Amino acid sequence: MKKPLPFLFAAFFPLVVQAASVGKEGFDNIRQCVMQNDSTLCNKTTTDNSHDILQRFMSYKLMPCLPTNFSYVSESQEGAYSIVRSSMPAGGGKTHYFRMAFTGEPGNVKADIPESLRIGLGEKWENKIQMAEQIFLMLQANAGGSIKCDQLTGLVKK
Repeated sequence: MKKPLPFLFAAFFPLVVQAASVGKEGFDNIRQCVMQNDSTLCNKTTTDNSHDILQRFMSYKLMPCLPTNFSYVSESQEGAYSIVRSSMPAGGGKTHYFRMAFTGEPGNVKADIPESLRIGLGEKWENKIQMAEQIFLMLQANAGGSIKCDQLTGLVKK
């Protein structure tokens, strides 16, 4: 007679591992931060070296422009970071993938925004962010100080 316990363990083990992963916890934290547009929550869920860039972004009132339909796909360990691969729908039925870096222990996981930007934009990510900020500020000044999310989305899609 076969014992069902090993089969049950094998069936549920992936669920237990996923629920306890640093990357998944961090992903869920960031998702809540974005969905709630809450600066206090966002500061709690990001590393200290992320706060400056996060505050600049929030000062531009761009949090509501962030997509909320992103999903956890997988994660891998790279040194001190759990790198989460995420996806979101893109135009034309395509999917856009991006990666985010998280660090910490279960119960205290934080997103590392500079590391995430380095992964996505390369070693000179700071120059690229600086250029994007300058373009945004110029567009904002030309628009009388106010740019709406749909205007930014239109620019990004072009």
